Amino acid sequence: MVALPVLMSGLEAEMIRLGYKDSTMVWYRGAWRRLQRYFAARGEEEFSLDVAMQWVDEACGFFAKEQAGTLKQTDVGRSPRGVDTLSAG
Repeated sequence: MVALPVLMSGLEAEMIRLGYKDSTMVWYRGAWRRLQRYFAARGEEEFSLDVAMQWVDEACGFFAKEQAGTLKQTDVGRSPRGVDTLSAG
């Protein structure tokens, strides 16, 4: 697995390379800080999709929305499932 700060740094570099706007990056940096605090509070140092999805579920009721079929693109687009792919590489 990958340490969360290392993963976030690499993800940020890739997003900048892809041309993400500064305003978008501000949003993601804030989300990553909240995610890192969540991990730290649980003693987690490396990325875990299970822990990340717990964070998303607590923040926005992800799994209830998923079961009810009411997920929005913003719920899905900002979930950490894509980050898990990056952490495996």
